[in-house]
Amino acid sequence: MIFPAARHEVPFWHGRERVPAALVLPRTPGPHPLVLVGGAAGQAGDSGVDPVGEWSGALLAAGLAVCSWRRPGGADAGLDPSRRADDHAREVLAAAARASLVPGVDARRVAVVGWGVGGPGAVRAAAFGATVGAVLVVGAPVAEARVLATLSAVSAPLLLLIGELDDRAPAADAARAARRVLVAAGHPDHEVAVVRGADRDLRVRASHGLGGLVDGRFRFGDLPRGLARLLAEWIADRLRGTDEVPSFPPPDVPEPAWAPAPSDLVVDLRDPGPRVGPPVPVRQSRRRLSD
Repeated sequence: MIFPAARHEVPFWHGRERVPAALVLPRTPGPHPLVLVGGAAGQAGDSGVDPVGEWSGALLAAGLAVCSWRRPGGADAGLDPSRRADDHAREVLAAAARASLVPGVDARRVAVVGWGVGGPGAVRAAAFGATVGAVLVVGAPVAEARVLATLSAVSAPLLLLIGELDDRAPAADAARAARRVLVAAGHPDHEVAVVRGADRDLRVRASHGLGGLVDGRFRFGDLPRGLARLLAEWIADRLRGTDEVPSFPPPDVPEPAWAPAPSDLVVDLRDPGPRVGPPVPVRQSRRRLSD
């Protein structure tokens, strides 16, 4: 039987601003790992389309709780990109602290998803937030020097996806630069991949063939088939590695009917015991058996 997911309203404070947020929990027994996706309008996807609505089913099917929010457009207007990333990182950590208070959420297993221009903030939250256990960055401007510098400080498992048709920088160059930084930093668990035929929002041409590539994005584009399940499984696998091994009390073993006395267990090493003669040669034993 499939049960519907449970939805909770979890507004949180970011500075002086009260940000509305929603938390969706699977109906399976918890506690559930937490996935955070959100930000200013358009940060979840530069096109303004929230990608979580398209693959939240895959996240819930993997046993993951999803917390999403969206601030009003222009909430961080006027900030330079570096300060905008810092502001978004603090917002992500505030959302994590609020969502972790809901029963059924495992506060020790948290993943952050940075989609589009929300990627730099997600990377900073993973670099400076002790609660982040995995980070997924999709379609972010990773070729920028400020983003590459922050990547070197990330120690949590990292998956970085770049669209092949991203017009901000050649995908191969961006992937090569990100790999170089992560390898030089000694990152233990990272993957950088280029999605063939995808735009900057990681969408491909729609199956009906309508809609061309405009400003680096496909009109009426779709997420590649199977991508949602792949991303959900990657997050679940990385967060599952922090599970604790369950402990069980030892079973009640009845006392034996007879137990040796302590004196019977003492061995006098001074007494060599009966001497054993030399072993019988093999030939001699065979001769005796034949006789």
